Amino acid sequence: MYNHSYPKKINTAFIKTVATNYEIDLDFNRKEGYSILLKSVPQKRWMMIDMNDQPNEQSPHLIVVIDIKPNSINEDEVEQLTQLPIKTNRKRETCFWINQNRDAIHLMFCDDHLAYYDFNNDRFLQFLEQVYLSFKAR
Repeated sequence: MYNHSYPKKINTAFIKTVATNYEIDLDFNRKEGYSILLKSVPQKRWMMIDMNDQPNEQSPHLIVVIDIKPNSINEDEVEQLTQLPIKTNRKRETCFWINQNRDAIHLMFCDDHLAYYDFNNDRFLQFLEQVYLSFKAR
């Protein structure tokens, strides 16, 4: 049995960390989630958050898509800083991947062995700063 409140709980922890460290605005015009914009760059979306916690969802999850300058961050850096595994299959599990255009990092959090992710750990905060600087350099 899956915990359908999991995406909301992990989203709360995530947005608290981002809002504590950066001046942001939120745009709730998305059906399944919201967008995060930096106050200093209000015309461009920095992050897109999707929560899938519907009762019929087999594995509730939270997906964070972070826009970056193309090719500015590689998989090894993301893996090292986030301590999340690279997505290797179609299975829904906590992981990350960089899109084909190399201009966005996708983080997926599921209610699995990595469910209690600490967004305030030093490595994740370094990751946030790196993607923040990459986005601002676009």
